[in-house]
Amino acid sequence: MAKVRVRRVKKRKLKRGYIYAVFFSGFAVLAYLFLAIFIFKVYDPNKTIVVAGGALRIPYNIEFLNSFTLVLLIALFPLGVVSFLDYRRRKSIERNLPIFLRDLAELVRTGTPLTKAIEELSLRNYEALTPLLKKLTLRVMFGEDLGDAVDEVFKEESPTTRKLALMMAEAYYSGGKAAEVLRTASNFALLLQRFDDEKQRELRVYGMIVYMAIVIYLIVSAILLYMDISMFSTIGVARGARGFAITLLPPEQVKAVLYYASIVLMMASAAILSKVRYGVMGPGILHLSVLLVVIMIYYTYIEVIVSLLMGIQVPQLQPTPVIRP
Repeated sequence: MAKVRVRRVKKRKLKRGYIYAVFFSGFAVLAYLFLAIFIFKVYDPNKTIVVAGGALRIPYNIEFLNSFTLVLLIALFPLGVVSFLDYRRRKSIERNLPIFLRDLAELVRTGTPLTKAIEELSLRNYEALTPLLKKLTLRVMFGEDLGDAVDEVFKEESPTTRKLALMMAEAYYSGGKAAEVLRTASNFALLLQRFDDEKQRELRVYGMIVYMAIVIYLIVSAILLYMDISMFSTIGVARGARGFAITLLPPEQVKAVLYYASIVLMMASAAILSKVRYGVMGPGILHLSVLLVVIMIYYTYIEVIVSLLMGIQVPQLQPTPVIRP
């Protein structure tokens, strides 16, 4: 009965951070939506792009676009922070586990019983691994088998951590060869860690390529917007081949289309970065939050940015010209 009770408490603790993040995000999103729609009135039905034959209206005013981005930020940022902190905790465990196994092998070699050695080492600082060692020691002190205790304490960790932690149970069951088993496990864990570090250094280049693609897209967006502003301010309607009239989109609508496309691009880029850099999707949410802040600032002041980068004066937007047949 006691064992079941401990398992339930552990599951609640593991999920608590994510539950708090989701609850806070949901409450903040609802509060901001109420303020944005009913108090600040960022949605203007007169500033919408009509698509699908009028079945869908997409707002294009910058106030709505920034509010939409802020809603995404409020919803994703807390979850991204929790996911990133959990990723760092798991990596800290993986870094310290080889050191712990090496120290454990040295204590066992001097004649200290394995369970007593784990208890002594749980008093040292192994960063995120130390709380797990204390839980393991507490379970063993209450009479739980070491193998079952290791399996229960490390069951929510990464596959690498679980496999290396089970080596403690293998050493316990091996009897006189415990020190040798632990030393072999420590050396194997160090090799895995070096391989992972080398892989991260190589994959960092691909992450930089993704960031360069984002920068190029933003520069191209600024150029396209400047060209549309220049042409729209002068002609409004261009004559295409065979006399067909080509109506230019107003610059505000072009900016909105580029803004929406940037949000989709940032989501895809964050997913790629997270998978390449971390191997999981969770920490990429924090990257997405940063990228959303960048594009929100970028498109809010894009006319000023174009003027500074190109050394030209962006023409002031004129009222939409009347298009006559």
